Amino acid sequence: MQNISDIYLAEQTSVPIGEKFVVFTLGDELFAVSAQKVTEVAQPLSITALPNAPEWLFGITNLRGEIVSVINLPKLWNLPIPTSFARPKIIIVREKLGTLAIVTDKLNEIVSLTNDVIEPCKENSHICAQATVEKKTLNLIDSEKLFSVLSEQRV
Repeated sequence: MQNISDIYLAEQTSVPIGEKFVVFTLGDELFAVSAQKVTEVAQPLSITALPNAPEWLFGITNLRGEIVSVINLPKLWNLPIPTSFARPKIIIVREKLGTLAIVTDKLNEIVSLTNDVIEPCKENSHICAQATVEKKTLNLIDSEKLFSVLSEQRV
């Protein structure tokens, strides 16, 4: 498992001051979550499926004694689902409401985004904004809204 602070230490480039985001791929789209909310990036963990769970919930895993929900974002968002995750990683996100794990196709990079490149989304969802970096569009996830949506949908 790789701690997110280790990734920061390895980053030796000078970037404009802004909020850092962990960028990952799901299918053909790029998503990002605030690096402040990411506690670590892990190799796939053992996941226990739950009976009668919603389709968007892969299951739960034990992360050093803490039970963590493992989320399938493409199912939650009705996106095309990859047949297999190419280089899967699990991003561990911690909020006031708890901890969850997001399975990704691929972990891309950490970027620093300034407010002038971030465009808020008009609709009220867990994708709170978009940013364009090197001609690529990043969908920025509001992890707090994601947690609240997941809490409401839990069975």
